[in-house]
Amino acid sequence: MLNRPDLAVFKEDFPKVKHTTANEVSVLINYIINILNIQKPTDDETISVMDQQMLIVGDLIRTKFGHLTIPEIKEALKMYVAREFPEIKVFRILDAISIGEILNTYTSFRNTALQNYSNKKQILLNAPTQPSDEQKKQIREEFLKTVFDEIKSTGFSGGSWSIYDELVESGKINVSDSDKKKLYKAELKRYEVEEKDLIMKKGYYSTKTLLADLKQKIENKRPLGVVQNRCKSVIVSSYLTDFVDDFEIFKKAIE
Repeated sequence: MLNRPDLAVFKEDFPKVKHTTANEVSVLINYIINILNIQKPTDDETISVMDQQMLIVGDLIRTKFGHLTIPEIKEALKMYVAREFPEIKVFRILDAISIGEILNTYTSFRNTALQNYSNKKQILLNAPTQPSDEQKKQIREEFLKTVFDEIKSTGFSGGSWSIYDELVESGKINVSDSDKKKLYKAELKRYEVEEKDLIMKKGYYSTKTLLADLKQKIENKRPLGVVQNRCKSVIVSSYLTDFVDDFEIFKKAIE
């Protein structure tokens, strides 16, 4: 949960002005007139001029500030009247220029004020959703069934390396260091052959470079993760081969 400041509530919980009705905009214009304490004219000519100006202001709000909400525009006018925008001199006038200046200043102020909140919100939105315990159980079940089917069918599961550590920790598999080294050497050779065949079959224009890179990786003393995982899969698959007659027995051999 993230506590939202009022500016965020005004921005996120209400429809944008461009999605509101003409009547709602008219009510907003009357609010602006009242908060600025603008005296309504009484003679027909002045009324006509003011009505024309209100139409222009309404059109400006809908077309150029349609991304704002009505509560945001009201807040902008409150801040303007309260002189919270020191860069704007307060006049009791209502025209397109003054409204444009107020709303532009408010938008800039809001964006700056909400920057920290927006950053935290984005982090939360981008964070991966954690599965429930029931979902984790189902994912585990489906994974083990896949491993079971692969080992039963071919005697090997390439993804079984992911349960290697838990089988080691539970003492269900125990491989000596010398056997690990022998297996790694054999699987490294297999990896080298497979990768060379792949590079040659693909016919890359940079075949020589790719082969040279592969040779450097093979000769490097640092173990290759992909080969290590292959070794783990070989060990796990070998252990689980004796339990593929029944899935429930297979699971017990792991858990």
